[in-house]
Amino acid sequence: MKNKYNIPIDKKVVIYFGSYNSGMNDIEILGDALVSLCEQNNNFHFISIGSGNQKEEFINKIKNKISFTHFDSLDSTKVAELVAASDLSLIPRKPIETDTGGNIPVKCFESWACGVPVLLSTIENTEISRIFDECGSGKRISPADSNLFMNEILNLFGRDDLNDLGKKGSEFVKINFDRKIQAEKISIHLSKL
Repeated sequence: MKNKYNIPIDKKVVIYFGSYNSGMNDIEILGDALVSLCEQNNNFHFISIGSGNQKEEFINKIKNKISFTHFDSLDSTKVAELVAASDLSLIPRKPIETDTGGNIPVKCFESWACGVPVLLSTIENTEISRIFDECGSGKRISPADSNLFMNEILNLFGRDDLNDLGKKGSEFVKINFDRKIQAEKISIHLSKL
């Protein structure tokens, strides 16, 4: 997959896929963290998939500073291929406590399904915090701190078990969130009624 999309094979690959609009994702923190990360360790490549009103500003922030590839939008098969070709999925969430259309980023499940661990910044006591802690595939940190986000990328890069963390996430979503398995469970419950 890396060769197919001209992604360097000799670097760690981190990915962000999703909206570049104002909302739940903290695009500013992501850009700051990636630029700072390059000063500490430039042996990584960033994949960006998405569009939105903050995209141009984000691309200008990282351009000529880090190694990256950007795609505006892709079909779900191609997104899955790129996620699976990555070492780490980045999900920077803003510290928003109210539910503005769903506080569970689907990107967690998609990344885990591809066997890729996640770095998630989010507030405590949310549904995704509970699910994330139960899964244990990656690292959950406090939001709105680009230095913390950057340091945790470095820490995860340094782990020998990064692939094992990804496999843990893959198994977790298969057992707990596979639609076919969930439909079978509902069918059993309904048949008992």
